[in-house]
Amino acid sequence: RNLVEMVQFVKDCGAKSIKIEFCSTTFTNGHPSTEYMVDPRTLTEDIVKVFPELERITDGRIVLDMMVPLCIWPKGFIRELYRKGRMLSVCHVHKRRGLIFDANGNVIMCNALFDYPLGQFGTDFHDGNSLLTWLNSSKIRNYFDRIGAYPSPACKECQWYSECAGGCPLRWATYQPDGLVKAIDKPFDTREKRHD
Repeated sequence: RNLVEMVQFVKDCGAKSIKIEFCSTTFTNGHPSTEYMVDPRTLTEDIVKVFPELERITDGRIVLDMMVPLCIWPKGFIRELYRKGRMLSVCHVHKRRGLIFDANGNVIMCNALFDYPLGQFGTDFHDGNSLLTWLNSSKIRNYFDRIGAYPSPACKECQWYSECAGGCPLRWATYQPDGLVKAIDKPFDTREKRHD
């Protein structure tokens, strides 16, 4: 019920649309923590229950940023979210689109990895050309390859992987993917008309 109340509050404050992101793994003293996370199975059950109410409150102007694998959601729910244009998935880390710079000029892979910079302006690169060279170095490519690896062998067989990428890769620092993910053998139908 808290999510419904928060969405109602935000709407009452004048929000025209709402994007819901799920908490990600955080790191304390170099160790992953689930302190602010909800177990993925509980999360999906709770969201599915309240989503019709969230749609009503927001007049359908709501989107879920899917940070958990699509295979743990009811398939009909995911297809409906996609059809209505109410789902975002596959973060910039998997797509390798976009960079995050912190206030000190450090490049970080993900907002949740703010304590783990990959490189720094003025040290590892100085301009656009040297930035591109640095980003395409084997060291940086290996970082992205490691964090973007299949979380489970089931993901290699899954027909929805391109729409999912196994969810947030940081989640697998705290949860075991083999107990959660399962391959979906029917293709994800991206030809369905999307409504925005």
